[in-house]
Amino acid sequence: MSLPLRADFIRHPRWAGNLQATQSLLASDRDMNEGPDELGEKQAVRLGGFMLNSVPRPDFVIASPYLRARRGAEMAAAIAWPGMVVVIDDRLIEQNKGTDEGDYYEDDNLMDRPYPGGQTLRQVGHHVLDLLHDPDYADAHIVVVTHARLMLANRVTTGRQDYLALRDQGLPNGIHGIMIGNCDVDTYDRPDPASPWFTEMRVRQTWGDNPLDSGLIPIPQE
Repeated sequence: MSLPLRADFIRHPRWAGNLQATQSLLASDRDMNEGPDELGEKQAVRLGGFMLNSVPRPDFVIASPYLRARRGAEMAAAIAWPGMVVVIDDRLIEQNKGTDEGDYYEDDNLMDRPYPGGQTLRQVGHHVLDLLHDPDYADAHIVVVTHARLMLANRVTTGRQDYLALRDQGLPNGIHGIMIGNCDVDTYDRPDPASPWFTEMRVRQTWGDNPLDSGLIPIPQE
């Protein structure tokens, strides 16, 4: 079963919950049903302009069902690729945080440490791998709008980066390895269709006054 030739993963624009990020809030219905805030809508427009100038028109745009991701994808795609339909996929939902109302311990290796009653990052990464192996997306170019922790899990599972290295060393050119900003773009490429896995990745921060670009990062091959 073949993979996409290219996959761009994008974190959704900002929503009000990003400013009040307690786990009890993030576990509520509001987490799923509230769209981008005023700044988030501006970010979505800026993202659309960025994609228009730097991301070729894809075969599919796929979004998490959470409104901030779905609405962000629709706004950005309308600017970058008019007429593009956004596909909703439950495999892109935010990590299940269970019953935990405490801090998310970023200093730990969290790939295999679940929230109480919730998921590990590795489990989230497996959902992404399932999407990437979907035959509907074989040899295609997909753009995915989803959540920060899913993108972090994907840097490990798809990009084959080491979690502790991401935490302690970050990525090239000053990009943080585990903290992912709104509308950041992670690109995974398989330039040679004969390659069984993605061979390079690139991470770009699109927010702030000084956007950062990691440049091409080789993906280790097993």
